Amino acid sequence: MGLNDRRTITSVETAYNKLTDAQKTFISEAEKATLDAFTARRDYLDANEAEMKANEKAASAVEKLIKALPKSERVDYTDKAEIEKARAAYDELTDDQKKLVSNLDTLTAAEAALRKALDDVAADKSAAEIVIEMIQALPETVVYDHDDKSDEAEIHAAREAYNNLGKVGKNIVGKDNLKLLTNAEKALKKAVSQDTKDQKAAAKVIAKIKKLPAAEDVIVKNKSAISAARKAYDRLNENAKKYADDSAEVIAKLYFWIEMRKLNSSVVSRKMPRNTFLCEISFLRPSRKNLVQVLNRWNTDIQKALNSKRGQLNFSHIQP
Repeated sequence: MGLNDRRTITSVETAYNKLTDAQKTFISEAEKATLDAFTARRDYLDANEAEMKANEKAASAVEKLIKALPKSERVDYTDKAEIEKARAAYDELTDDQKKLVSNLDTLTAAEAALRKALDDVAADKSAAEIVIEMIQALPETVVYDHDDKSDEAEIHAAREAYNNLGKVGKNIVGKDNLKLLTNAEKALKKAVSQDTKDQKAAAKVIAKIKKLPAAEDVIVKNKSAISAARKAYDRLNENAKKYADDSAEVIAKLYFWIEMRKLNSSVVSRKMPRNTFLCEISFLRPSRKNLVQVLNRWNTDIQKALNSKRGQLNFSHIQP
């Protein structure tokens, strides 16, 4: 009830009091009761106006503090002091003053959001410690090749764990640890790129080899194609060679059969003594260092061929 309302009540009361007793009989009991209630409220306000103004002022100050708080969905742990200040100011009000605070629900919502934010901070601190351990456990030299791709999973796991942290957790991890993680990611990207190139290079060599004839069909004229395949294989780095599967062994076998065809022709045409046959085999130049050892396993079968009758030598029973 404002000042103007009280003036209106006083005017009505004055008009009523000027009525004669006969005129007052036309005023119903309900209307008279309403007038009495308003005048009583006016008298109370007049008597307690100073106190009520003080209460309104105190309540208004608290309302301003509450109104300045962020919306509950935006409350952060850093808002703790501001929310606690508003709560303390409200708690200091008298019961009559508290009744005048119109936005108490805003304060309680902010407090609930703050509790959740503080819980998240505690969880973030624990998670940050785990992330720091994950990052510092990453290898100094990142490996990603045919034999070992495990570093990729570790780096990805550390990144995912870091991204799941809140602002507090990321601050705890710090710039130095984050730099370690980003450097590991850069090294991984470079290693993956190189491994992909190695796989593509190996695939090209395998494609060349697949175009070569089978061992039993190889002839001396195929040597240039086999040589090209071997050179392509030799140009591969060690990682790419692992992706080339058994390409080296296939090329070695093809070289062996070409030399067999040449030696066969030389022995038959009497250009090479038979007792130098095995000696010549030992000087073949396959693409694998252990080919001579492989050939030694076949010496028994080759010796049988040398001991055969004059004429065309038969190597069909020799299986590389």
